[in-house]
Amino acid sequence: MFASERAKKHGLTHAVVAGATGHLGAHIMQQLLEDGRYVVTCTTRDASRPKAKELHERFDVDMFECDMENDDGWMDAMAGADVVFIVAARIAIAKASYGDNPADLVRENSEGAVTMAKAAIAQGARHIVLTGSAGAVFGRENSKEIYADASVYSNVEYCIKRKQFYNASKTIAAQRVADLVRTHEGVRLTVITPAMCIGPSVLRSITERDIPESITMFLMKPFRQGYVADLDFYFIDYRDAARAHVQALNHIGDDTPRIRRIMALGWNPTHGLQTQETAMKYLTDKTDYFANRGLDAPHLLPHALGQQYIGGLSRHQGKRFVGGYDDAAFRQLLGRPMIPLEQTFADTLERLDEMGVMARRKPGGPLTRLAAKLKLEFLAGRAWFAVWVQSALRPCGCGGSAQ
Repeated sequence: MFASERAKKHGLTHAVVAGATGHLGAHIMQQLLEDGRYVVTCTTRDASRPKAKELHERFDVDMFECDMENDDGWMDAMAGADVVFIVAARIAIAKASYGDNPADLVRENSEGAVTMAKAAIAQGARHIVLTGSAGAVFGRENSKEIYADASVYSNVEYCIKRKQFYNASKTIAAQRVADLVRTHEGVRLTVITPAMCIGPSVLRSITERDIPESITMFLMKPFRQGYVADLDFYFIDYRDAARAHVQALNHIGDDTPRIRRIMALGWNPTHGLQTQETAMKYLTDKTDYFANRGLDAPHLLPHALGQQYIGGLSRHQGKRFVGGYDDAAFRQLLGRPMIPLEQTFADTLERLDEMGVMARRKPGGPLTRLAAKLKLEFLAGRAWFAVWVQSALRPCGCGGSAQ
């Protein structure tokens, strides 16, 4: 019996999660099932992979193989859906991820979202929940100074000029899906815009290549190499982001807009809340974690050097931000405090440990270690010099940026 038939038989809501084998999609799927009021159908790009098989067997959900780059399978997957979660997207932040053809990334994410939304509407879904991105909010001139609410979108031309191709793709996707829904009365759209998501995986069968880029860049690479970068990318736990998606179905009143966009950017320094820097410093002091593995705690790199060390980021990304955003709707959806960043990082590290992917890379010979040390000290000196110049110029209004 298909999910849509089971839902009708038991008076439940049929939810489709497009992209359920991803970190966020799996958390959404799990929370829907734990809620008890939903029958869930999942989609994945490759149903033969272990994580897709685990999802089907462990959680007893219907699984459909669909690809964002073509229309095949989406109508079947969305048949009888009451609500559809469009989570599937190609996440690519660093150049190594989007390669030499960034236009393909922009096209795949934007056209893929529209393809899924069209299938959902055609099959009678009354509510679409789209996973947006903080990149679709702050990719614009003077973005560090604006107060962002649901009406603020990134400037696509600005994003492309600054090589923020993922931000451009998510901006176009959100706008095009919203335009589509406006032409279909009776269909609701909720766009949840999380920041950089991190957290433990629901699935046990994922491999290292399945680990999201956010975790690879900001946890695995630095910890393997012994350095943690202090950058102000704002993080949100996958579990909190998933909860916002699911609770969006339950917080609908007479005055709720048919098309709404909810800012769910997580911890940020503009509200005086705990920031990534706090979490990183906490982890560098977590000596027991590393001592038990025969390792020294990683060093915390300064902000200016950290951006170079992570590598592959545009020089316009990862900058300190002094604006703000309207997160009242997100906090109402969450209905509880956000998971502390220390807990998110600790849970993620524990899960990565279970996978066996957090072993520190073995250092090379004496000359290799000396060269690496000299390079690091050179970069650190250059970074600190840049910070000193900015500090010296700022009081007279000659330059520098708000911190």
